[in-house]
Amino acid sequence: MGRILAVTLLALAGITLPSAFSAFYFLLFIGVCTWWACHFPISHLGFNALCVMVAFFTGGHLVCLYLYQSSFAQDMFSPAGLWARLFGLKAIIKPGNCSSFDINLNTQHDWPVYVNPGILFLLYISVTIVLKISSYSLGRTDKGTLHCAFTLIEDDSLPLICVYISELVMFVCAGLSGEAAADNPLRLVGRMILHQSYICALIAMMVWSITYHSWLTFVLLLWSCVIWMLRARQRFATFCSPFILLYGLVLCCLQYVWAMDLETELPQHIGTMSLRQLGLDRLLFTLTFWLLLRQSVKDMFSRKKRITAPLQEVTTGGEREHQERQFLFFSLSLSESTGRNESILKVFGGLVMSLYAKYWIYVCGGMFIMVSFAGKLVAYKIVYMLLFLLCLCLYQVYYSLWRRLLKAFWWLVVAYTMVVLIAIYTFQFEDFPGYWGNFTGFTEQQLADMGLETFKLSELFTSIVIPGFFLLACILQLHYFHKPFMKITDLENVTPIHSLIRAQAFHRILNLILAKILIWLQHTPLILVCILTLFSEVIPSKWGLVMDRLMVLSSKFSDTLTHVQSFIWRVLELHIVKIVAYFVVWVALLEPSAMNLVLVLLWSFAMPYGRFRAMASCLSTIWVCVIIVCKMLYQLSAVNPAEYSNNCTVPMVNETSLQPDEMLNSTLYKAPVDPANWFGVRKDATILGYTKDHLLVLMLLVFEATVYRHQIHHYRQQQRSPPPIPIIFPQTTRDTLDKGLLHCIKYLVDYSFYKFGLEICFLMTVNVIGQRMNFLVIIHGCWLVAMMVQRRRAAIAKIWSKYCLFLVVFMIYQYVLCVGIPPALCIDYPWRWRTSVTIHSALVKWIYLPDFYTIPNSRNLISDFLLLICASQQWAVFENEKKEEWMVMGGENKDKPDPMEDMPFNPAPNFINCRSYLDMAKVLVFRYMYWFVLSVVFVTGATRISVFGLGYLMACFFFLLFGTRLLIKPSRTRLVLWDCLIMYNVAVIISKNILSILACVFVLKMQKNFCWIIQLFSLVCTVKGYYDQCSLPVEEAGIIWDSICFFFLLLQRRVFLSFYFLHVSADLQASARQSDSGEEDESFQEEQKPRQQTAFQVTCFVLMHHSDFTASQATGSDIVQRILDILKFLWVLFLAMVDGFTIWLNMLTKQYVDTSTLLSEERYLFIHNISQVGISLKQTLSDVSLAFFVEKDFRPLIFQCGISSRRPTECLFLFVLQFVQFCSFLCMLYCRTFSVEELIQSREFYSSQNRLLKLLFALYNVLAAHSELVCYFIIMLNNLVTASVISLVLPILVFLWAMLSVPRPSKRFWMTAIIYTEVMVVVKYLFQFGFFPWNTEYKLKLNEDKPFFPPRILGLEKTDNYIRYDLLQLLVLFFHRSLLQVARHGGAVNDTIDRNTDRLNNVYKPTCGFFQNILHAEYRAATDVYALMFLTDVVEFIIIVFGFWAFGKHSAATDIASSLSEDQVPEAFLVMLLIQFSTMIIDRALYLRKSMLGKLIFQIILVFGIHLWMFFILPAVTERMFNHNSVAQLWYFFKCIYFTLSAYQIRCGYPTRILGNFLTKKFNHLNLFLFQGFRLVPFLVELRAVMDWVWTDTTLSLSDWMCVEDIYANIFIIKCSRETEKKYPQPRGQKKKRIVKYGMGGLIILFLICIIWFPLLFISLVKSVVGVVNHPVDVTVTVRLGGYEPLFTMSVQQQSIQPFTEKDYNHLAKLFGENAVAMQFITLYSYEDIVTANIEGSSGSVWRISPPSRQELIKELLGSTGDMTLPEAKPVSRLYKGKQHSNIILVFYSAQEWWDISIAGCRESCGVLPMVIFNDKVSPPSLGFLAGYGIMGLYVSVVLVIGKFVRGFFSEISHSIMFEELPCVDRILKLCLDIFLVRETGELELEEELYSKLIFLYRSPETMIKWTREKNEE
Repeated sequence: MGRILAVTLLALAGITLPSAFSAFYFLLFIGVCTWWACHFPISHLGFNALCVMVAFFTGGHLVCLYLYQSSFAQDMFSPAGLWARLFGLKAIIKPGNCSSFDINLNTQHDWPVYVNPGILFLLYISVTIVLKISSYSLGRTDKGTLHCAFTLIEDDSLPLICVYISELVMFVCAGLSGEAAADNPLRLVGRMILHQSYICALIAMMVWSITYHSWLTFVLLLWSCVIWMLRARQRFATFCSPFILLYGLVLCCLQYVWAMDLETELPQHIGTMSLRQLGLDRLLFTLTFWLLLRQSVKDMFSRKKRITAPLQEVTTGGEREHQERQFLFFSLSLSESTGRNESILKVFGGLVMSLYAKYWIYVCGGMFIMVSFAGKLVAYKIVYMLLFLLCLCLYQVYYSLWRRLLKAFWWLVVAYTMVVLIAIYTFQFEDFPGYWGNFTGFTEQQLADMGLETFKLSELFTSIVIPGFFLLACILQLHYFHKPFMKITDLENVTPIHSLIRAQAFHRILNLILAKILIWLQHTPLILVCILTLFSEVIPSKWGLVMDRLMVLSSKFSDTLTHVQSFIWRVLELHIVKIVAYFVVWVALLEPSAMNLVLVLLWSFAMPYGRFRAMASCLSTIWVCVIIVCKMLYQLSAVNPAEYSNNCTVPMVNETSLQPDEMLNSTLYKAPVDPANWFGVRKDATILGYTKDHLLVLMLLVFEATVYRHQIHHYRQQQRSPPPIPIIFPQTTRDTLDKGLLHCIKYLVDYSFYKFGLEICFLMTVNVIGQRMNFLVIIHGCWLVAMMVQRRRAAIAKIWSKYCLFLVVFMIYQYVLCVGIPPALCIDYPWRWRTSVTIHSALVKWIYLPDFYTIPNSRNLISDFLLLICASQQWAVFENEKKEEWMVMGGENKDKPDPMEDMPFNPAPNFINCRSYLDMAKVLVFRYMYWFVLSVVFVTGATRISVFGLGYLMACFFFLLFGTRLLIKPSRTRLVLWDCLIMYNVAVIISKNILSILACVFVLKMQKNFCWIIQLFSLVCTVKGYYDQCSLPVEEAGIIWDSICFFFLLLQRRVFLSFYFLHVSADLQASARQSDSGEEDESFQEEQKPRQQTAFQVTCFVLMHHSDFTASQATGSDIVQRILDILKFLWVLFLAMVDGFTIWLNMLTKQYVDTSTLLSEERYLFIHNISQVGISLKQTLSDVSLAFFVEKDFRPLIFQCGISSRRPTECLFLFVLQFVQFCSFLCMLYCRTFSVEELIQSREFYSSQNRLLKLLFALYNVLAAHSELVCYFIIMLNNLVTASVISLVLPILVFLWAMLSVPRPSKRFWMTAIIYTEVMVVVKYLFQFGFFPWNTEYKLKLNEDKPFFPPRILGLEKTDNYIRYDLLQLLVLFFHRSLLQVARHGGAVNDTIDRNTDRLNNVYKPTCGFFQNILHAEYRAATDVYALMFLTDVVEFIIIVFGFWAFGKHSAATDIASSLSEDQVPEAFLVMLLIQFSTMIIDRALYLRKSMLGKLIFQIILVFGIHLWMFFILPAVTERMFNHNSVAQLWYFFKCIYFTLSAYQIRCGYPTRILGNFLTKKFNHLNLFLFQGFRLVPFLVELRAVMDWVWTDTTLSLSDWMCVEDIYANIFIIKCSRETEKKYPQPRGQKKKRIVKYGMGGLIILFLICIIWFPLLFISLVKSVVGVVNHPVDVTVTVRLGGYEPLFTMSVQQQSIQPFTEKDYNHLAKLFGENAVAMQFITLYSYEDIVTANIEGSSGSVWRISPPSRQELIKELLGSTGDMTLPEAKPVSRLYKGKQHSNIILVFYSAQEWWDISIAGCRESCGVLPMVIFNDKVSPPSLGFLAGYGIMGLYVSVVLVIGKFVRGFFSEISHSIMFEELPCVDRILKLCLDIFLVRETGELELEEELYSKLIFLYRSPETMIKWTREKNEE
């Protein structure tokens, strides 16, 4: 490395600045390199002598340059003189004055002048270091091993860093020895470059000649071309290497001489070639010549050595022969690289060689395109493209002939390129253009068209370098890659390949990598070797594991890559012809022409008639080549279209129907007509952009042939035949479809078109209609109707061939219309002639007639061609489905109305009880797709306001009302109804297409006179450019949603025809059978249910199961490990929370899930007709109890009989019925134990799901179990958002009918809700039409914010999202209905209730019967939800108080405090406040009186009153729409919750016993804190107690009542304390724990400290932290002396008061930075608190003083001897040192008697008196009520009050010990509860006795002690 560096610097020193001195380095470098190239040995001593010589000469050179910078030397040898220029002495420093030491650099030189000294210095340093290193390298042994060089550290003469550098350089320079040196990668690369040096030399010769254009370099170009053409080019290149080197050195030496600074002495030009260049590039080129010479000498020595040693020749001959055939670094292939010395580079070289052999031809093809289209298009480039196209055509048409002629083709291209290159090169010389012109007889322009012209320097390089590199690429392909390529592409002789060979290759490569790594590790420096020696036992095992893993991963990656490649090639094999056809036609449609018509004709016939596809590909290839050549030839400048273009005569006005502006844009008259344009060629600026589409077509056609031939090669290589059926996955069949989701996906990928191709064709037809919307697509619509009417697949198949033929002819016909007649004929079309019937342009466009003004849009025909492709594929499907192999592999394609006809059993497996993800997908598709399709139909109608959309809505509602009854009807009936819907959909699509003539053609007339028709049918033309005079429903036009609806309708039809749907139908029939049996759905409810746990408790329980994991993972002291442990713990905590939440949701829905599971299992048994034990018993018991059960509610009756006043016989009968029900339930449970494998697998599948799916299932179960509440919520939400009369009906029905129904809403209510919603949707839809006067934009804008705009308040306003929530409401209603029909409580039970209601209606009026059922229900479970109702009332009260602004007209900008302070309260706010409080009082009274009738009447009044107030009165008062009043919406939402709870209370009845406060039911800390908070609310306890006394029957007086309540409250508090002591016991004799002392005592101490210091902290922080800036708005300055009149008075306002900036503040701090007192004051303020007031110097008022006072003032001033200080001026004294204030000057103007003031000694702006004002912050308005008290006020008003309150807790404790320190209060608590109980049962005498007993107990301490003893002490 050191020698290489020295030689490199030697070359740089010689060529940087050519001169006589530098010539020494240059010549020495040439000599050294030539010596090395001749393979002469260089001894160590000789190289050192050479280094010494260079060092001395370089030092002298540097000394000369340094001395020449002096003025003396420059005077002696002038820089402009010959000697200075000859020896390269440059004046880098200008001579200056001797007295000055400044250095003046001369910047006029070029950069080599300044770089040259640095390079010389580096050369000197490197040479000396090499000499130093060489002195230490003498100690090496003969074997080349290194001695320990650490002894160099002992040499103190060198710095330590130099020693390290020297050792590093020595090691690098010494290199490796032995086998390691031989296998060093750098040496291998070097040997590779050296061996292929002839290639580098030939390339360098070509680049040299191209870069520098001259006759001398032309010799190199000819020389290299001759060598390239020879077969034995390597041998001939080595033979010529001495002459090539000699020629190059002569050129470099001549260039070096002429590069010196001797312009005046030497000639600068020889002919046209400039000789003034650096010579650097020449040396780089000659490097390759030296390498070539060295290789030739080496080969000569090798031949001599083989002659002397024949045995050696035998052993190495094979390797030698192979080295002669290798190229670059591709030394050996995998199959031949055997032996001990093979390297990784050789192995990978073989791999890369195979890649180049396969893909280098693509590089040549790209170079063909580049050389043809780069720059200006000329004749020789067209020849290139012609050769390229001929090659591609031959490849496509005749593959075997192409292979035979390929080598000759490359020879032809190489020869032609050489001729082109030589011709262009020689044409650039002087006089050669004349020679060419005389020789050929062509003009200069014709020669330029051929490509022979004189270029500029930059253009010349581009024109020569591209053919040169193309020549190089072709030569490489010809000589090195042609044979391997031919072997690869040989389809007749294919070598079979096995995966074992590939695996062995990968193992072999990895083993080589491991071996090389181990070899390189052995030759690392000494320290690394020692370390590796210490760990020698560990490394192999680790490396072995790593390499094994790498081999496994590489094998897997290789297999995966192979499978992916096979998959891609297979997909291309199946679909490449469709891709080619689509792209060819698309390119033809982009440019309609006569030449492209051939392509459309070929592929239109080739698609349906598959036997013509190969011929179409070949003919298309040839024709595309012709088109490309024609386009290129037409771009030549010799072709001038202006010479033969036609100018058509503009017709008279009475001769044509065209308007004047239309004639100006007609193709005939706007410009001269070029006849070639009709054929498809034209002039274009960029030929590549013009022909790129056809080039892509050609590439795609060639790629198609490549795909087919690759697959032939692949199948032969794999030794197997192609699959019999064109599918991607051959193993996939109909039998594997149901094995899993992956198999299903594979089957759909293979057979999707086979199964659904007919539907896809129908969709493509609809797509054509939607894309075109003109007259011609009406024919497509007729075909669609004709095929849809057939209904049967077999009937459609009979006419399908005729349909395909029609599509072919129709496609060609439409393209001919796009091409039209040649415009060069200057004949216009007949419909443009002036006749009695005028056909204007819009009608021409709609009919799709050819025209020169409205040119048909040919791009729309691509949808027709897509339809043709699909129809052709479907024709093939119709033929294939009759074949046996297709029926076996893909299944049968039958569409029988009854799939089970002639079928003994259903071949599709049952999926209702999901056992896999595929079953879940099937359930979604076959069970719930029906509802989704109806939703799509609904959206299709709702999003398009037209008569057609109304039909969609009516059809949707019809099918929705049918519900599941349609799904269980006979298949033929179901299909007839569904086909009617499909036909309506098709009719709408065709009708819209026909009506488009009104929207597109007669749009102006329609807009003027028939705008209502446009609105009624949504007539909007989808073509742009029409006027808009009336409001057009643009977003409602088109058939996009109709197409989507058509797709889902067809999909659902296929669902109806499938075998899988039979399982859904059977399941629904089983559900109907369950409903008919009239069995009870609710499970037996035990009286004592297990207490449900909260989600938090469940989560904690789950987390305990994860504690072991977290504990085991939470070990480790490392910080990173701790962080990981924390993250793991958080992750486990999150998972535990998810699991806990899921378990909690499952607990909530356990009864629903168990019931659903039981019903599903029973349906399974019904479906499979399995007789089970116990069925007869259950049926018998059910029949006995049916007569009574169908009319009563099924709830436990024993307890109700016990507490009611029923007759004993009736109670006995009820008990018997209850027992029958219990026996029936036991029978059902017994039957459930019947095990079915399918059901077991289903349960196991659900239980094995991941957390996310389990959570989703749990959420769905919650939604399904409470679907009734979901319906209520959506109804409320719809009313909340819509807020109209039409939406009020359902919420009122919900509150007064559904929620009050016992036991639950009947089927009649749900049907009423569904029908009303559908009617509401229809009414809203009808009022969305724009022709109504109130739906105009003007009316809508005028009434935008008016709440009582009639359509808005009625709910009929035209809006964008008028129906969104109605759709959601319909969905949830039908979802709930479906659940009711699956579960039997929505079917038989409700039907029996309806029958019961019908019988009741025959006797009573419906309303009376309904309320009678509510008030006198025989069986109800009394409940108490008053606490929740009270809580909702409190929330509503808070919303009213804090959102009061929403209940006033103009109160939105104020707050409650300011309104109350101004004694102003909004009327609506006051009314709502009073009503809310009154309702709370009334509700409490009804609750205490247990008046069901009163509660029902109160509910009715409140429901109507609230809705009337919120939706009508409040918007009128506030003039704000309800749906824009968020506070009112929030209040209404909570009021709806109250109505729900209230209705639930009415339905269940009031509790029979009301015992105490609901907060005292449990004795825990939460209840205790809530109860204490409840008691702290002012007047709440007293108001509750008085109301309870007033509305409760009792014998106690009010004082006695209050006494009992107080005793009960105290006893409850004591009971909570005792329960806490029991839960957390404190052993006797043990001190309190610190956590208790610091937890409780510490908080109390902190609280007391905060209270004591609160005023000081608050006042100080309220101004400094949260204080607001208080800038002055007016500043007044008054100057007076004593008691006399003011001398000076001036005021300024805000415009003269400037706030401080941060820059001003920093300047002020810097000014007083040394004054600590001043800085202390300044830091109290920020720059926002400081302002500057600029006071004008002249007084704002005259001096009004009396003459006597003036005389007295003058005397006083004359008698004063010192300075006077103004007494009222209070400056900041801390800002002045030594109390020195500023002086001011007062000047009196006697004319008008006013004073001027200024600062003494001012220099500028003396007329202004600046004043810096520091302003203290003030408290914000929100805290002003506290800050206004001040510190003393807060202490008096807050601290003392709180202190007295705290003192009450700690004082007089001894007086209450006997009543509070009670060990056990259970007996006293029971006594209080007994008082409440006997009061509720009406035993008033017993109440009075118990009260007396309680009073006596508190009066007698001894009795109290006995009563409060612990039970174990008795």
